[in-house]
Amino acid sequence: MLPIPSNVAIFFFVELIGCSLYSLFLLIISYSKQAFLNTPFFKLFISTGFAGNGVFYYQLADTAHDLLACAERECDANLCCTGNHFQWVRDVLLHPRQASDRTQPSDDIIWSPRTIFAMIFCQYIVPLIGHFYFAITPVNWVDGAYKGLDSATGSVGIYRSIIGVFYALYALIGVALNLFVVKRLRNLSLSSTTFYRQQRSLALYTIASTMTHVVFALHQFAWTYAFSAGDRGVQLSVRGMKPFVYGLTTFSDLVVLFLLSGQSSCTMWSFLLILHYVTMRALLDILEKISDVTFVTGFILNLLLLYLIRRFSTKELGTYKYLLEIFATYDTYLAVVHHITNPKSIPSSTGYSFVCDRAFGSFPLAAFYSSVYSVPFLLLNVHLLYRYWTIRAPHRIALFSNAKFEAALVAAGVFIHLAQFYASLIFSKPEDSDEIRLYQQLFRREYERDVNDGVFVMNYFPSFHMFSRGGQLSMRPFALLVIGDIMVLASLPLATALALMTYREILEARNLSETIRTFHLRILIAANPNSGNFCLPNSGHFCFVLNINISLFHIYSPKFSALGLVLLSCFPCLDAIVIIVLMKPYREGLIQLVRRKKKASITVLSPAFSTFIP
Repeated sequence: MLPIPSNVAIFFFVELIGCSLYSLFLLIISYSKQAFLNTPFFKLFISTGFAGNGVFYYQLADTAHDLLACAERECDANLCCTGNHFQWVRDVLLHPRQASDRTQPSDDIIWSPRTIFAMIFCQYIVPLIGHFYFAITPVNWVDGAYKGLDSATGSVGIYRSIIGVFYALYALIGVALNLFVVKRLRNLSLSSTTFYRQQRSLALYTIASTMTHVVFALHQFAWTYAFSAGDRGVQLSVRGMKPFVYGLTTFSDLVVLFLLSGQSSCTMWSFLLILHYVTMRALLDILEKISDVTFVTGFILNLLLLYLIRRFSTKELGTYKYLLEIFATYDTYLAVVHHITNPKSIPSSTGYSFVCDRAFGSFPLAAFYSSVYSVPFLLLNVHLLYRYWTIRAPHRIALFSNAKFEAALVAAGVFIHLAQFYASLIFSKPEDSDEIRLYQQLFRREYERDVNDGVFVMNYFPSFHMFSRGGQLSMRPFALLVIGDIMVLASLPLATALALMTYREILEARNLSETIRTFHLRILIAANPNSGNFCLPNSGHFCFVLNINISLFHIYSPKFSALGLVLLSCFPCLDAIVIIVLMKPYREGLIQLVRRKKKASITVLSPAFSTFIP
């Protein structure tokens, strides 16, 4: 079997987030009370969408096969059958959806709920017929895991040929149905302008959807040719295009419909509007509970990660394990500091501030909290520099074992931490006692309780009333804003450049085998989320930086500000999860520990029960 292409692995997190949002959109549409969204077209669209998500969830499990540690044979075979079944279901569903769009303008054709249910049920069952081939064909097992059909017996060629014929028929039927849709639209334009515009949007959506599915069909034909001809180069290219083609086919449905159908977009915006009116008090209670949960899970998971690094690190990791230990240790430190500080945001139209919501809270503690998140930007670049040197200049890796070099890195981290701390002490101190009382009143209004004077203030316009002091900008908080922005703008582009250069070096290195190349790509993928680069954990830093910047323009949202601090608390927890899941030694080590505990419990219980046997 060919190795998993690197871009397929990179798309893992993007596809997971996209599928989650797609599922949310489908649920909102399905529970809508609007009559238009209860038509046969949208019922079939929802069914197709869930089938499309089924394809993607299967692909996430399949392409990240190594993430599913110790999968049994039956589990892998079921994944394969389920994923291919969803693939066929999604495309079969498109035809009656086109037919429903074609027949909606006609008043003499009525789609009853029973008819729609029967069609959806049949469309989920009929594609199973094609997969009965799995029951009679030999499969290829490697080390107890499913690795595709057996190419030696011709199973791959036969199965891919079946798929090719299916998509050929699909393309012909899909194009024909679209021609009928265009013809009916021309007749409809002469009778009802309003209904014509409504159906024109659906027709354009159907045509766009068909075009993307035809692209998918061509991709399958190319895959069939690659297997039948045994052309490894074409196979690599086809597999490399897989995430792009699957994404185009699945997510284009959502994007095109959202842009063309006013009813579906209005339903989505209405749902977001309902969320907007959720009481601030209820939201703050929820966020506070989430923050407590993330502290416990983040603290435990990072301690577990430290144990796994010490116990199960392999020789291939080398000194890289020490970097992982530094990250896990600092993430534990972040979780503890966040829990001790318990920061709560106090947004206003003239600046951004937060308070330490503890009885012992004080301004120095708030300033200290603001400085702890400056060090991860240094760790980010050191981490990616290590990955780059591993491929480009392996002889420089020895520096990470040099005591002077390690001391220099530690000194740089301590210096950045202290420099940011003293900058916060100087530039974020409240102007006077009146300003402290003002933010205490704002906190009391939002959280319905009192707080001490430990307020971190970035009030760009010192008076609460905007521009009431002649529009004079306070330079102290503005200077702190500039320092923070320089740190971010200098760090993230450098990290991006290092990640891209490392990725290029891995692909172009000629002295690496496919196994070693895949190993380095997997570590690079793990390094990016671990560093907070291009991924969900970095959203907390993004929200915090965005909050302190938009306040300069008198833009603020209490809910968004509160959410930013909670996302920051999630960073250590998500960091540990990503490392444990993506790093095979630690993932397998954790599973080994769990299995050993189960076996130990069985061993202990057996003698206990045997004492009661006569």
